[in-house]
Amino acid sequence: TESAERVFAQMVWAAAAPDNIAFNTLLKAYARKGDTKNAENVCQRMQRANVKPDIYTFNTLVLAYVNARKMASAELVLEKMEAARIRPTVLTFSTLMKGYVQQGHVEEAERLLAAMHRAGVQPNAVTFNTLMQAYVLNDQVGKAQQVVQEMIRMGLKPSLVTFTTLIKAHAKRGDGEGAELLMQRMLEANIRPDA
Repeated sequence: TESAERVFAQMVWAAAAPDNIAFNTLLKAYARKGDTKNAENVCQRMQRANVKPDIYTFNTLVLAYVNARKMASAELVLEKMEAARIRPTVLTFSTLMKGYVQQGHVEEAERLLAAMHRAGVQPNAVTFNTLMQAYVLNDQVGKAQQVVQEMIRMGLKPSLVTFTTLIKAHAKRGDGEGAELLMQRMLEANIRPDA
Protein backbone atom coordinates (compact mmCIF):
# COMPACT_ATOMS: atom_id res chain seq x y z
CA THR A 1 0.00 0.00 0.00
CA GLU A 2 2.88 2.38 0.68
CA SER A 3 4.24 1.89 -2.83
CA ALA A 4 0.77 2.46 -4.32
CA GLU A 5 0.47 5.70 -2.31
CA ARG A 6 3.97 6.72 -3.47
CA VAL A 7 3.10 6.22 -7.16
CA PHE A 8 -0.19 8.05 -6.64
CA ALA A 9 1.60 10.99 -5.00
CA GLN A 10 4.09 11.13 -7.91
CA MET A 11 1.19 11.35 -10.34
CA VAL A 12 -0.29 14.28 -8.43
CA TRP A 13 3.12 15.96 -8.13
CA ALA A 14 3.67 15.57 -11.90
CA ALA A 15 0.28 17.27 -12.42
CA ALA A 16 -1.16 14.11 -13.95
CA ALA A 17 -4.79 14.03 -12.93
CA PRO A 18 -5.55 10.66 -11.35
CA ASP A 19 -8.36 8.82 -13.10
CA ASN A 20 -10.60 5.90 -12.13
CA ILE A 21 -7.84 3.41 -12.83
CA ALA A 22 -5.38 5.17 -10.53
CA PHE A 23 -7.92 5.64 -7.73
CA ASN A 24 -9.26 2.09 -8.06
CA THR A 25 -5.76 0.62 -7.97
CA LEU A 26 -5.04 2.50 -4.76
CA LEU A 27 -8.42 1.49 -3.35
CA LYS A 28 -7.70 -2.19 -4.12
CA ALA A 29 -4.47 -2.03 -2.10
CA TYR A 30 -6.43 -0.99 0.99
CA ALA A 31 -9.38 -3.30 0.28
CA ARG A 32 -7.18 -6.39 0.25
CA LYS A 33 -6.07 -5.56 3.79
CA GLY A 34 -9.56 -4.67 4.98
CA ASP A 35 -8.33 -1.13 5.68
CA THR A 36 -11.69 0.59 5.45
CA LYS A 37 -10.50 3.91 6.85
CA ASN A 38 -8.01 4.43 4.02
CA ALA A 39 -10.40 2.90 1.47
CA GLU A 40 -13.02 5.48 2.44
CA ASN A 41 -10.35 8.16 2.27
CA VAL A 42 -9.57 7.16 -1.33
CA CYS A 43 -13.27 7.45 -2.19
CA GLN A 44 -13.38 10.94 -0.67
CA ARG A 45 -10.30 11.92 -2.67
CA MET A 46 -12.02 10.65 -5.83
CA GLN A 47 -15.03 12.82 -5.06
CA ARG A 48 -12.84 15.90 -4.47
CA ALA A 49 -11.10 15.23 -7.80
CA ASN A 50 -14.49 14.96 -9.55
CA VAL A 51 -13.79 11.36 -10.57
CA LYS A 52 -16.99 9.36 -10.59
CA PRO A 53 -16.87 5.94 -8.96
CA ASP A 54 -17.53 3.04 -11.31
CA ILE A 55 -18.57 -0.58 -10.76
CA TYR A 56 -14.96 -1.51 -9.99
CA THR A 57 -14.83 1.20 -7.29
CA PHE A 58 -17.99 -0.07 -5.62
CA ASN A 59 -17.02 -3.74 -5.84
CA THR A 60 -13.63 -2.96 -4.36
CA LEU A 61 -15.24 -0.98 -1.55
CA VAL A 62 -17.50 -3.98 -0.82
CA LEU A 63 -14.37 -6.15 -0.68
CA ALA A 64 -12.75 -3.77 1.82
CA TYR A 65 -15.72 -4.01 4.18
CA VAL A 66 -16.00 -7.78 3.75
CA ASN A 67 -12.30 -8.21 4.54
CA ALA A 68 -12.79 -6.03 7.61
CA ARG A 69 -15.83 -8.13 8.60
CA LYS A 70 -18.07 -5.04 8.48
CA MET A 71 -21.03 -6.55 6.69
CA ALA A 72 -23.54 -3.78 7.48
CA SER A 73 -21.21 -1.26 5.84
CA ALA A 74 -20.65 -3.61 2.89
CA GLU A 75 -24.41 -3.78 2.35
CA LEU A 76 -24.68 0.02 2.48
CA VAL A 77 -22.47 0.13 -0.61
CA LEU A 78 -25.43 -1.39 -2.51
CA GLU A 79 -27.47 1.69 -1.61
CA LYS A 80 -24.66 3.96 -2.80
CA MET A 81 -24.55 2.02 -6.07
CA GLU A 82 -28.28 2.48 -6.52
CA ALA A 83 -27.94 6.21 -5.87
CA ALA A 84 -25.16 6.36 -8.49
CA ARG A 85 -27.33 4.32 -10.90
CA ILE A 86 -24.79 1.52 -11.07
CA ARG A 87 -26.18 -2.02 -11.09
CA PRO A 88 -24.57 -4.57 -8.79
CA THR A 89 -22.89 -7.44 -10.61
CA VAL A 90 -22.42 -11.10 -9.80
CA LEU A 91 -19.09 -10.07 -8.23
CA THR A 92 -20.85 -7.58 -5.93
CA PHE A 93 -23.27 -10.21 -4.64
CA SER A 94 -20.72 -13.04 -4.50
CA THR A 95 -18.31 -10.90 -2.46
CA LEU A 96 -21.07 -10.01 -0.01
CA MET A 97 -22.10 -13.65 0.17
CA LYS A 98 -18.50 -14.70 0.89
CA GLY A 99 -18.41 -12.27 3.80
CA TYR A 100 -21.54 -13.71 5.36
CA VAL A 101 -20.38 -17.28 4.80
CA GLN A 102 -17.05 -16.54 6.49
CA GLN A 103 -19.02 -15.36 9.51
CA GLY A 104 -21.34 -18.39 9.47
CA HIS A 105 -24.49 -16.54 8.39
CA VAL A 106 -26.15 -19.01 6.01
CA GLU A 107 -29.50 -17.20 6.02
CA GLU A 108 -27.84 -14.00 4.81
CA ALA A 109 -26.13 -15.90 1.99
CA GLU A 110 -29.51 -17.33 0.97
CA ARG A 111 -31.08 -13.86 1.16
CA LEU A 112 -28.39 -12.51 -1.18
CA LEU A 113 -29.00 -15.29 -3.70
CA ALA A 114 -32.71 -14.33 -3.71
CA ALA A 115 -31.75 -10.65 -4.07
CA MET A 116 -29.56 -11.54 -7.05
CA HIS A 117 -32.49 -13.22 -8.75
CA ARG A 118 -34.75 -10.22 -8.04
CA ALA A 119 -32.10 -7.87 -9.45
CA GLY A 120 -31.80 -9.96 -12.60
CA VAL A 121 -28.19 -10.88 -11.85
CA GLN A 122 -27.28 -14.41 -12.93
CA PRO A 123 -25.35 -16.36 -10.26
CA ASN A 124 -22.16 -18.04 -11.45
CA ALA A 125 -20.19 -21.05 -10.25
CA VAL A 126 -18.37 -18.93 -7.64
CA THR A 127 -21.70 -17.81 -6.21
CA PHE A 128 -22.99 -21.36 -5.96
CA ASN A 129 -19.70 -22.71 -4.56
CA THR A 130 -19.78 -20.02 -1.88
CA LEU A 131 -23.34 -20.95 -0.91
CA MET A 132 -22.35 -24.63 -0.90
CA GLN A 133 -19.51 -23.86 1.50
CA ALA A 134 -22.00 -22.19 3.83
CA TYR A 135 -24.13 -25.31 3.91
CA VAL A 136 -21.13 -27.59 4.37
CA LEU A 137 -19.82 -25.48 7.25
CA ASN A 138 -23.23 -25.85 8.88
CA ASP A 139 -23.35 -29.61 8.23
CA GLN A 140 -26.19 -29.27 5.73
CA VAL A 141 -24.79 -31.58 3.04
CA GLY A 142 -28.22 -32.22 1.55
CA LYS A 143 -28.70 -28.51 0.87
CA ALA A 144 -25.18 -28.30 -0.57
CA GLN A 145 -26.08 -31.09 -3.00
CA GLN A 146 -29.26 -29.20 -3.94
CA VAL A 147 -27.07 -26.24 -4.85
CA VAL A 148 -25.12 -28.45 -7.26
CA GLN A 149 -28.38 -29.57 -8.86
CA GLU A 150 -29.42 -25.92 -9.25
CA MET A 151 -26.04 -25.14 -10.87
CA ILE A 152 -26.52 -27.94 -13.37
CA ARG A 153 -30.12 -26.88 -14.04
CA MET A 154 -28.82 -23.39 -14.88
CA GLY A 155 -26.26 -24.83 -17.29
CA LEU A 156 -23.22 -24.35 -15.06
CA LYS A 157 -20.69 -27.16 -14.76
CA PRO A 158 -19.53 -28.20 -11.31
CA SER A 159 -15.86 -27.34 -10.88
CA LEU A 160 -13.00 -28.80 -8.90
CA VAL A 161 -14.04 -26.53 -6.02
CA THR A 162 -17.60 -27.85 -6.24
CA PHE A 163 -16.53 -31.47 -6.07
CA THR A 164 -13.85 -31.04 -3.40
CA THR A 165 -16.25 -29.11 -1.19
CA LEU A 166 -18.76 -31.95 -1.35
CA ILE A 167 -16.10 -34.66 -0.99
CA LYS A 168 -14.76 -32.98 2.16
CA ALA A 169 -18.31 -32.70 3.53
CA HIS A 170 -18.91 -36.42 3.08
CA ALA A 171 -15.51 -37.31 4.51
CA LYS A 172 -16.13 -35.07 7.53
CA ARG A 173 -19.34 -36.97 8.22
CA GLY A 174 -17.52 -40.29 7.93
CA ASP A 175 -19.32 -41.08 4.67
CA GLY A 176 -16.47 -42.63 2.73
CA GLU A 177 -18.87 -44.21 0.26
CA GLY A 178 -20.42 -40.85 -0.62
CA ALA A 179 -16.98 -39.24 -0.90
CA GLU A 180 -15.79 -42.07 -3.15
CA LEU A 181 -18.86 -41.75 -5.40
CA LEU A 182 -18.25 -38.00 -5.78
CA MET A 183 -14.58 -38.63 -6.59
CA GLN A 184 -15.68 -41.05 -9.30
CA ARG A 185 -18.16 -38.52 -10.75
CA MET A 186 -15.48 -35.84 -10.70
CA LEU A 187 -13.08 -38.04 -12.68
CA GLU A 188 -15.87 -38.98 -15.10
CA ALA A 189 -16.43 -35.26 -15.66
CA ASN A 190 -12.73 -35.04 -16.61
CA ILE A 191 -11.89 -32.95 -13.56
CA ARG A 192 -8.60 -33.95 -11.98
CA PRO A 193 -7.75 -33.41 -8.30
CA ASP A 194 -5.18 -30.68 -7.75
CA ALA A 195 -3.31 -32.38 -4.91
